[in-house]
Amino acid sequence: MKALEKGAYIQHFQYGLGVIMQADSEYTDIDFNTHGLKKFRTSIVVLERAEGTPPPRKRRARKKLAAAVVANGAAAVTPVVVLKTVGRK
Repeated sequence: MKALEKGAYIQHFQYGLGVIMQADSEYTDIDFNTHGLKKFRTSIVVLERAEGTPPPRKRRARKKLAAAVVANGAAAVTPVVVLKTVGRK
């Protein structure tokens, strides 16, 4: 089976509408609107082209951990662990 081109808007009978993220002769990765990213064998997947254009995707913001730690002033404080020893008498 011929691999579909990247970015094609498709419909799957079970998962609904999605966008092809990557496709080759072995596997096809599809990002579905409601089910997320799924991987299929290209030779057996059943797809139909969908009408229209895919909806815009919101990109998840990356958290900047180092900047957040410095902004909170936690970088200058080092946690200290004190262990209490219990001895026999």
